[in-house]
Amino acid sequence: MDKTLEKSADNQLSKDEWRISGILSGVYALRMLGLFLVLPVLSLYAAQLAGSQKSLWIGWAMGAYGLTQACLQLPFGMVSDKWGRKKTIYIGMTMFIVGSFIAAAATSIEWLVLARALQGAGAISAVITALMSDLIRDSVRTRAMSMVGMSIGLTFALSLVAAPLLVSVIGMSGLFVLTGVSMLLAMFAVYKYVPDPEKNTSSNRLPALQIALQPQLWRLNFGIFALHAAQMALFISLPFLFLQMGIAQEAQWKVYAPMVLFGMVLMVPVIIYGEKKRKLKQTLLFAIGMMVVAQAMLATKHNAVMVMTAALVIYAIAFNVLEAILPSMVAKFAPAEQRGAAMGFYSTAQSIGLFIGGVAGGGLFSRFGFEGVFVFATALMLIWWAIAATGAAPKPREA
Repeated sequence: MDKTLEKSADNQLSKDEWRISGILSGVYALRMLGLFLVLPVLSLYAAQLAGSQKSLWIGWAMGAYGLTQACLQLPFGMVSDKWGRKKTIYIGMTMFIVGSFIAAAATSIEWLVLARALQGAGAISAVITALMSDLIRDSVRTRAMSMVGMSIGLTFALSLVAAPLLVSVIGMSGLFVLTGVSMLLAMFAVYKYVPDPEKNTSSNRLPALQIALQPQLWRLNFGIFALHAAQMALFISLPFLFLQMGIAQEAQWKVYAPMVLFGMVLMVPVIIYGEKKRKLKQTLLFAIGMMVVAQAMLATKHNAVMVMTAALVIYAIAFNVLEAILPSMVAKFAPAEQRGAAMGFYSTAQSIGLFIGGVAGGGLFSRFGFEGVFVFATALMLIWWAIAATGAAPKPREA
């Protein structure tokens, strides 16, 4: 295909930019589908496997995905800066596909943990966002990066509803096969329809550690860590809480449905306001505050169905907004020639959060029950709000 991207008005995505953003957002969402689609049902499934008598093992099954992502996101991002984005993406996709099929065949908790670790090892999230940043003009990059965030939010929301229904039809093994086949199709789409970016020959590269310690970037990195640590911890305990309330696994989608509907609809005006008014920092703080409210409601009133449903709706709106604006802010603060490394640190922090949240959530739930998990998640959000409040707002710049 023609490697020269069609240009459009400064404040509008061109046809090529829409296509690239859509495909890469879809690939990113499929990566997260490996996590989110199993999130509402994996803890219950893992509890049925041989060797899963302890909640900590279930936590490892949930968190192994994040652990290997944490170890490999930065190396993948740095390698992509030198060897090329698309080659690195193909390697990561292949690892994810193999891990998906092993998970489908797993008969013990140990094999499931191994398979989830291999899925996570295909750590290309940072490379995908770096590739998008390379191919999209700065004047519309926030909008394009928001598509990544919104695709994550949509994947998360739909997974909550679809996963219990799919498991009841095709089983957990079928769910893993579905994610593997979907990634195989996505690999073809990247090969066919996404161009290679121009190679950046700049010699003004900062040391990797300096990128990590850049004040605005480390605040954002802590944010994505806290967001996903809290999320993983919560969704270890929520399926069991629903069971305790008399809601069977196959009926839990009915609780998640309002969360999906209102979460996706009400996130849109918040994101539009933040982008058009150039108030991304204020939007960030508002969304974190919503997370605090939602998780505090869960911690204190988790036995009341209506309160819990309202809390999950607030949680979904905030989560979707945060997933939409965080990668955009990272792209704005990171040096253009080292976006791969910057996104690598960002995605590493996300992956560490997934791992810590899974293991901590399993341990807290085993020892302190639902209250321990909800208090942990609320505390993380309060700490994040305090850190984010001291950061600067991003400024527009040339691509």
